Amino acid sequence: MSDRVLVGDIGGTNCRFALYETDGATASIERTYKSHDFASLTDAIARLVADTGATFARACFAVAGPVRAGVCRATNIPWIVDERALAGALDGATVKVINDFAAQTMGVASVCDGGDASGEALVALVSGERDPESPIAVLGAGTGLGEAIAARAADRSWVVVPGEGGHADFAATDERQERVLRAMRAALGTRVTYEHVVSGPGLANIFRALVASRDERSPVPSQAVLDAMSREDPSAVITREALSGGDPYCREALEVFIEAYAQEAGNIALRALAYGGVYLAGGIAPKVLSALRDGRFEARFRDKAPHRAVMASMSVSVVVAGDLGLRGARAAIG
Repeated sequence: MSDRVLVGDIGGTNCRFALYETDGATASIERTYKSHDFASLTDAIARLVADTGATFARACFAVAGPVRAGVCRATNIPWIVDERALAGALDGATVKVINDFAAQTMGVASVCDGGDASGEALVALVSGERDPESPIAVLGAGTGLGEAIAARAADRSWVVVPGEGGHADFAATDERQERVLRAMRAALGTRVTYEHVVSGPGLANIFRALVASRDERSPVPSQAVLDAMSREDPSAVITREALSGGDPYCREALEVFIEAYAQEAGNIALRALAYGGVYLAGGIAPKVLSALRDGRFEARFRDKAPHRAVMASMSVSVVVAGDLGLRGARAAIG
């Protein structure tokens, strides 16, 4: 077996893999597969090997879900990812399993320390004073809502603390969000979390809640939009319609999504006192960057009385590089 390193960023939608030479900083092989095409991570790796002939001695997989003692029960795909079981299936390779947002956060931390030679990994969203010695907070909406923080150790290395804050209770802050929350609670039949709102499926949840809670005098939703949502990913339809100025329910759904995203970004910023910056990862933020910049996000992010002055000093950036999870997994395996 060669001494190459395989890393993977394993989410509810995609499995992204990269193969590195032991001392290499650039991947020699990269592949992406749809997660739901496979019954397990082992099967996805087998496809990678069959497609590329990849061989490796070590591997690190960043998986969307809580990890304990090397085992992750993935949140949005029905997989249990176990370091020891994977090592056995991979001919005794050294295997490490970490949380996906721990990996994203390690990737962001490397960029903060100058690890992005091109300078194109991040786009500024909310201005502030970044303190390079202070904690950072990373959250990201995609199939779910991931969160993690990182702080400096005494030797200036980063210590990453993963979490499942996306599954904390959603808190409505205005009348529109109250209506959405009530309708969503009734539709879901369960407590409503931030992930139920701030995620790809969350956009569809918001749209349905707005329609369900509409006044009888309000217009009905566009049949063309409903038909498109039945054929395509509903969140993609909502985003497209909202950004093009189309269906009013889609526009309003994106507004609620952005406000809730900002509120939770502010929450994690306060929990971490993230003077090093707040970073929006995940697949959605780069796609709705123009809407994030319209002032709505910044206003909700800053609105944290009695700590508006604290929030005024914090910056927010959007992660536009798609490989920071892979970079973080590469750093974690050494």
